[in-house]
Amino acid sequence: MVRASRARICSWLTRRCPSSSSCRLPSCGPCTSTSRARPPPAPRRGNAQTPRRGGRSQPPPPPPPPASAAASFFQQATSTHFILCCLFTALQLLHVNLYIGSVDDQVRESVIHGSNTTLAAGLLLPAAPIFSPPGQPLLGAAFGAAAALDEREHALGYGNADEDMEAQISTLCAAFAWMLPLGGVLMTYPVGWMLDNLSMWQCVFALSLAGVMHSALTLVQGTAALYAGFLLFAYYRAALFGTMATEVAFTFGHGNFGKLWGILYCIAGFCNMMLPTIAKMGTDAGSFSYINAASLLVGAMLLGYPLWLYLREGAE
Repeated sequence: MVRASRARICSWLTRRCPSSSSCRLPSCGPCTSTSRARPPPAPRRGNAQTPRRGGRSQPPPPPPPPASAAASFFQQATSTHFILCCLFTALQLLHVNLYIGSVDDQVRESVIHGSNTTLAAGLLLPAAPIFSPPGQPLLGAAFGAAAALDEREHALGYGNADEDMEAQISTLCAAFAWMLPLGGVLMTYPVGWMLDNLSMWQCVFALSLAGVMHSALTLVQGTAALYAGFLLFAYYRAALFGTMATEVAFTFGHGNFGKLWGILYCIAGFCNMMLPTIAKMGTDAGSFSYINAASLLVGAMLLGYPLWLYLREGAE
């Protein structure tokens, strides 16, 4: 009688609920015959399998380390990539330090001798003769070295500027003194964004192009060119340190980074020992235009380094 009652209840539940998911009675013939597998429970809201709407997706896995990262320290230090990296950094750092050391003279030359220029070979060069002609030595027997110093200072514009020019020169030099550190701080985000989102050869190319453009602006006389050169130089200086340090770390790994970075800047320091000689050439000539033209030529040649990185990256 109990079984008959259970059978009637189960048949009534089967008609009401064909899925028989609500039947909990044991030994129920109709229910067990028509029972189906219960579907898996729906994932809870906020589960890792179903991220929230608008949430960030999982970041892609990091790329595998380059083959040069597993090489020994001697192999890394003597590799072609590291040697080219040292040469590139040394020449770019020479450009940076030379401009910082001679910016006062270059600003004075641009302000005072801005109208005394001529277009020669596509570059703005001084129209007046820089060196003394033969037969008229610059040093007089009575004055000696003092006469030569006065002549060079006069050629750079010292002593022959009025009050308005001196005020303009002081304003420009003060602007550079403020823009250099503040620009380095403000350029941190653009440099970091480029290193995070662009390939290494593109970042090095942007650095090289900034150096070439700055050298070209130093050959253009005028206040607007000076301010534009100051802004570009702030990015150029910040990108030089950040980009080259990132290239050494990403290319050769972090195991020997300290030693490789120390060697790189030691070589760059030895190359920068030429700064007094180069600066003396500019003061002796009475103009830095020829030095800036040579810097433009060297910078254009250094554009071959990011091109080499691009070809090397494509080959790998």
